[in-house]
Order: sequence, then C-alpha cells, then structure tokens
Amino acid sequence: MAKDTVMSLVDGLPTGKTTSDNIEDWPYVGTLAVNDAVYVVADGTVARASAKDATQECVGLVFEILDSTHCRVLTHGVIGNFGVKMVYRTWHYLSVISGTLTTLKPSGTGNEVQPVGFAVNSTDLFVRIRKGERQVSIARERSQRVWSDGWTFQSGTGSSEVVCIHASGNLLHVLANSADEPVWVGITIGADGLIHAGGLASINRESTQGAIVPGTRLYLSDSIAGAVTGGPTKHWQVPIGFCYEQSGEGSTTVNVLTQIGVAKK
Repeated sequence: MAKDTVMSLVDGLPTGKTTSDNIEDWPYVGTLAVNDAVYVVADGTVARASAKDATQECVGLVFEILDSTHCRVLTHGVIGNFGVKMVYRTWHYLSVISGTLTTLKPSGTGNEVQPVGFAVNSTDLFVRIRKGERQVSIARERSQRVWSDGWTFQSGTGSSEVVCIHASGNLLHVLANSADEPVWVGITIGADGLIHAGGLASINRESTQGAIVPGTRLYLSDSIAGAVTGGPTKHWQVPIGFCYEQSGEGSTTVNVLTQIGVAKK
C-alpha cells in the first residue's frame, strides 16, 4: 500500500497521521472496531457488512477509529495485524456474521460470495475487494444436466440423494452395502421428482465425517442411504464425483461435480 505520514502539531507535540488514496474517512453510527468489514449505508455512513444481504457489499476494512462517530476505512492494500496463524495466499470472504471475514465461501442460498482479501503472511491481509456473487440453489440453478422430472419418491427417499429406480417404478435412495451392485440413475432435486444426471449438484453427506475439502473423491455411503462419503467404503466402491467447495465438519450436504464411476468391491 502506498502511504504517507503527515506530521502536524497537537498540543505542541508532533503527531503523525497515515494517509493514502486507499484510506477514506467515514462517519459511522453504532459500534465499529478496527478490522471490521463495512458497507456504505444510504445516509452516507458506514456499518458492519454481512454476506446475508446483497445491499451490504463490503467496501473496505476499518483501519482506524478516530472517535465515537468517525473512522478510517482501507479500501485497498495491506492491513497489518489482521489475524494470527493465517495461511499465506488464502482468500478471505465476507462472512454472514456482520463485520467479519471467513476463509470459507458462504454456501447458503441467497448469501453473497465476496472476496475481500488474501493473507500475505500469518498476520497481515492484503485487501483486494471483488464484486460479490449471490449464491443460488446449485441443484436447480447451476446444474449442467437435469434430464427428467415428475418421478415419485419411494417412502423415505428425499431431496439431494443418490437414487435408483425401484421395482415399483418410484425413485429409491441407494446404499453401498446392498447385496447386489448399486445401480444409480441420478441425484434428486427438491421434492418434485427432478433427477440431476450430471454436472454440479448438492448431495447429502455423512455429517459425522470431518471437513471435506475441494478435490476430494466422493463415494456412495454404506451407512446413510443416498448420501456420499469422503473415502472408500467397506462394501461396494461407487465413485460419485469430486467435492468442488469445502464442506465443514458437521455439515449435512456437500457440493459435488458428479462424475459417476463403475462400482467395484
């Protein structure tokens, strides 16, 4: 960050003030703290930004609190002592928790995914704000191939599950520990009988498993019908696809680039 220090006399003492084209003085109402992510309110003040609201797109991070009604906001460049033990070059995104950043993209439908900056070392963040993108229902809005609808679910089968066609003609979720080779037909979308045949999909996962990171090969679960797991199972090995967005520990779904492989034992 290109910055200068302007010296002035305050009570007869020389005082320095950091200034830059990338640091702006803003009025605020309420509570703010250094490093808070902020947006511009309609009245011209700034407030803590949240990924839950598309109108609260982050414009910068609080660089300095001047007094109870004014602050200084860094819109581009390095902000020191932002965190501890940050991972070099890891991107930080506006969080659903007002004023904070996260290293995980907000995954909930309707949330904004807005890159704010990346770690240049373990403590400092380079603020490089990008335009936010609104998250939509992956299965319904971003699927590459939705090829059939109007199916009826067999009792117990629901949305976001790997399914096959039951003898009754209905859709039934699949389990990898069946006696016969599991034969899948697609991923269910919503509750209206749509089947997703390929591309991007949100699929149920084993919530007891730890975090699943992008690139992890996912297999049909042998403990939860219709779900996937981040490792080979003890029964049929049915590759379903690859995780393309991190799914945290305890999550019940994972976003998958479906690429079904041949079932093996």
